[in-house]
Amino acid sequence: MEKENIKEETAQPQVTETSENSPIKKKKPWLIITLIILIIISVGSVSVLAYQNYVLKNNIQSEKERTQITPATIPTTQIATESSFLVNGQITGKLAFIRDDNLWSSNNGIENQITTDAISTEIPGRTGLPELYYSNPQISPDGKKIAYFKNKKVNVGMVIESIGPIVISNIDGENKKEIVNDSEEARKLLQWSDDSQQIYYLSLVGRDSLMNDILKVKSVNVATGQKQEYGQFILTTGCGGARPDPADHLSSSENIEPFGGGLAIFGLSPKNDYLLHSISCGGTGLGILDLSIKKDRKLDDKAMNAVISSDNNRIATVSDKNIVIFEANTNMIKKTYPTQENPLVLLWGSDGKTIYYSTSKVVEELNFEDGLYLDNSGDPYSYPFNVRQAAIWKLSLDDGKSEKIIDFDAHNVKPIFSTDKKLFVVIVENSNSLYNYITQYKTKKDIVKYYPKVAIADVNLNNLSYSIIASNVQQSSYSPF
Repeated sequence: MEKENIKEETAQPQVTETSENSPIKKKKPWLIITLIILIIISVGSVSVLAYQNYVLKNNIQSEKERTQITPATIPTTQIATESSFLVNGQITGKLAFIRDDNLWSSNNGIENQITTDAISTEIPGRTGLPELYYSNPQISPDGKKIAYFKNKKVNVGMVIESIGPIVISNIDGENKKEIVNDSEEARKLLQWSDDSQQIYYLSLVGRDSLMNDILKVKSVNVATGQKQEYGQFILTTGCGGARPDPADHLSSSENIEPFGGGLAIFGLSPKNDYLLHSISCGGTGLGILDLSIKKDRKLDDKAMNAVISSDNNRIATVSDKNIVIFEANTNMIKKTYPTQENPLVLLWGSDGKTIYYSTSKVVEELNFEDGLYLDNSGDPYSYPFNVRQAAIWKLSLDDGKSEKIIDFDAHNVKPIFSTDKKLFVVIVENSNSLYNYITQYKTKKDIVKYYPKVAIADVNLNNLSYSIIASNVQQSSYSPF
């Protein structure tokens, strides 16, 4: 019907009949030909002008594109600069962490930037140490103070190192005070005493004939500044071999895996009577320093990634694909528990009968074109990026059974705090976005935006779900108080 109505409403052309005496009939033929020629010339001129305008417009656009700093190639897929760890929960308690080389804190989810003077390197882990950066924050057991390192880059002979004081402040960053400024301080490790009055740390005494580090354990009273020494131990050196994958560097920074020789155990017992430590830069082998008699003894040559139980008497360690429990006083193995995958980081459960541990396995290898990553990152290595899947497991010490709690599409994870209902887990993101950016854009401009991030997840142990409660938080220290 609509078509028919339109047809009826369309005006029909009127045919005008002309007579022999009509002006149109009498118009000369040469006038009509001239008019046609003029119309053709006009149309042609308009077409030429339009074409010239098109060419000019495209030339201007091309020049504009040449003067802009743009990637060499257009990406075939959209690459998100946002981390996949979007915060969708609320963290309770207190958190101290590193973000962009500065120190931050969080109190029940409200973040506070404590330092602002960090001088970061161009590409983290690729273009040398930052000129100034903060690291290894530790919240006191009472939740009132933070101890951390303020590091400056210096040239020590032919080696570039970072040295700096240990600083303490209130949890909100107020009342900063340098309490340790020993230039010989060698390892960025510290521990609070159980009463929050002492900080234990390491100083480099010297090196033996094999160039291994001789490290002395010291403590400082946070109120008076008085120092005390507790003996020393040897840490074998010679580790190295940095990897180009930033997720590996983050895993080393989070003390999960020893990429580049970064793994170290420095654990103070709850009763402050002994200190558990690594005996090699790669993390393999453990020793116990008796703080009362200032004497060191070897616990095991192969054990690593150790944690002390809350009752002070047991030490859980990793040895190959086993979790091994030692008696702290006798060095005797109490029990060995086989696991399905290689454990990485251990955490005692709140009941003392459970151990949570993390694992990680490679699911995909991302390879670069020859020289591509070298040319665009400044890194002298060309190893592939490994996409991993990580998991958290639960081991029952009563029946010896391990069960997987939850999987993460992440490079690495580690448990840091538990109750009978929940578990806090640090998550290191994979480097997928960075790989896509490098291979598609072929430039190091804005490369840091695509770096993997570190987050904290709250795992519900009842329904085995999780929510992200903090993002972009490195080297986190947590306190429920």
